[in-house]
Amino acid sequence: MPSRAGSPPGRAEPISSGSLKSFVPAGGVTGSDVARRSGGGAARGRRGRTAGHRPRVGLKNRSAWEAEVLGRPVDEERIRMVVGLGNPGPRYALTRHNAGFMVAEELAGRWGVAFREDAGPSLVGEAVVAGERVLVVKPLTFMNASGRAVGLLAAREKIAPQSVLVVYDDLHLPLGFLRIRRRGSAGGHRGMASIIEIMGSTELPRVRVGIGPPVGPAADFVLAPFSAAELVIIRTVVARAATAVERVLREGLEAAMQEFNAKGLY
Repeated sequence: MPSRAGSPPGRAEPISSGSLKSFVPAGGVTGSDVARRSGGGAARGRRGRTAGHRPRVGLKNRSAWEAEVLGRPVDEERIRMVVGLGNPGPRYALTRHNAGFMVAEELAGRWGVAFREDAGPSLVGEAVVAGERVLVVKPLTFMNASGRAVGLLAAREKIAPQSVLVVYDDLHLPLGFLRIRRRGSAGGHRGMASIIEIMGSTELPRVRVGIGPPVGPAADFVLAPFSAAELVIIRTVVARAATAVERVLREGLEAAMQEFNAKGLY
């Protein structure tokens, strides 16, 4: 298992963390924090936070954010980037922790877009959905440092946290269920915690894909592959999660929440 989060051998070097400085509002995490805070993440994704880890939440003054970073009002219903979380490499391809990657790949297939390697490092595809440009992203930093890749891309594209839709696994949600939320804490998910920390906000919409209930230690459970029986279910869940993302993009978060929340497959 990888012991550190970073660029795997042969990957492109990430762009300078200094480009994130203008992205983070006063009181949030600065660009100089990116390398220091994201350099030690491992593939294990949920429990065992490092000592002293406490996400710093900014965005207390939305007007200042809009004027300095975006130069225009924030459209909270306008999603401009869909991020699926997971760990890169064939070793993790069918693990429970890679449910977010699976949804990103399903969306790319539906939209007929190819992933390209980009800064972060990330794999990025670009599509037009409902007449609007949308990025679909798979961070390559390993789960615990997902915020480095997402933050750098959002900074370059001038995308606010409210316009980033994050898709990830949730062991507290039963297999077959989805949960869409407009904002919230990481709920113990280290990948989401990294994004919240780097972007300085809990105002991140998300689609949580149920993989629970866990059996045995949580970290071992999420890094284990789906069983054959679970794979039959998760393929349907991934397709349903991709449809939920499309509903968010076309009709907004509220419509998607009403349709998909608390409704399992059976």
